[in-house]
Amino acid sequence: VQKGFKNVVLGRAERLPFKDNSFQASSFITSLEFMENREAALKEALRVSEKYILIAFLNKFSLLSIYRILKAAVLKSIYRKARFLTYSELLKLSRNLNVDGKYIRPILNRGTIRLAFGNFINENLENLIPDNFPLPAFNLTIFQVKRI
Repeated sequence: VQKGFKNVVLGRAERLPFKDNSFQASSFITSLEFMENREAALKEALRVSEKYILIAFLNKFSLLSIYRILKAAVLKSIYRKARFLTYSELLKLSRNLNVDGKYIRPILNRGTIRLAFGNFINENLENLIPDNFPLPAFNLTIFQVKRI
């Protein structure tokens, strides 16, 4: 066990070794892109979460993702197996989730690192682009857990 970690539990997102409602919130940080069964992982997150599910993902249509996809086609890269998402795809995936009368609804979506990769575009220029711009490189979506 590394310094700072006292209780590490190994598991798979699709079958978590925790009781129902074990956590206030659960999160996926650039991980759904690499999962075969996203729906099962989201259902498990819903099962173990009482209030929120946070999902940070790499936007499929950002310049950064397109760059990574093209680079992975030529060079060995972890992104070769990635299935990048859009906010619309995430909403569609989350729409029909229901676990024991619980479902989720989005309450926040923010994009960051909108067009930049490396120093390609100046940060001051990025700050002029609105949050609902469709091509952020990295999205954070927060879902609230609700009960039927």
